[in-house]
Amino acid sequence: MRVGSWDHLRWKHVVPIMDHNDNVLAARINLINTKINNRDYYSFITPEAYSFLKDWMEFRQLHGEIITGESWLMRDIWQKTDKAHGHRIGLAKYPKKLTSSAIKNMIYEAWKVQGVRNKLLTIQTKRHEFKSTHGFRKFFETKCQNAKMNHNNIKILMDHSLGESQNYHRPTEEELLDDYLNAIDLLTINEDSKLRRTIEILTIEKNKVDFALSQIEDMKKKIGLA
Repeated sequence: MRVGSWDHLRWKHVVPIMDHNDNVLAARINLINTKINNRDYYSFITPEAYSFLKDWMEFRQLHGEIITGESWLMRDIWQKTDKAHGHRIGLAKYPKKLTSSAIKNMIYEAWKVQGVRNKLLTIQTKRHEFKSTHGFRKFFETKCQNAKMNHNNIKILMDHSLGESQNYHRPTEEELLDDYLNAIDLLTINEDSKLRRTIEILTIEKNKVDFALSQIEDMKKKIGLA
């Protein structure tokens, strides 16, 4: 998404998509294209991203904020403890939306603090190796391409124009999700998250095999082979 979308994002705009075992496959995120007429579109985020967002909302609730679907997805930071008494205080109850410009500045400062992106060395050097916030969109696009996702599906999830193709390429949300699932491993950052996802996939596959074997045994019994 473009950084301007943060100005509109509330908790209700992130909807988890579950499998039959109540595992989070991904989450749908309802967005606004701030570049083109503030038009609505949707994309997906990984289970890892949804998990961190959910933890963030629960953390805010723990400190006194009343969380509803209307709560801003990103808010200001508050004083978390009373230094004199060592307990949580109620400043979290009064959230202020963190604007897209504040988020952009926060990310820009994070690049510098982490030593990933330093100041330009010369006046003649006008551009960094990658853009501060737009680089995340390029990362998303590259990883989806590496996962062999359909080119037009990637464009749809980024709300890019399809040109004349938009008259012919109209996948359903389920088709987009199925294609997106191919890229989740490449879009997952934390190694622990990757390992947990691998375990979940293997567990699901084992359950399928166990079910198939039980079905075979039942059939054998019915025809007198067991």
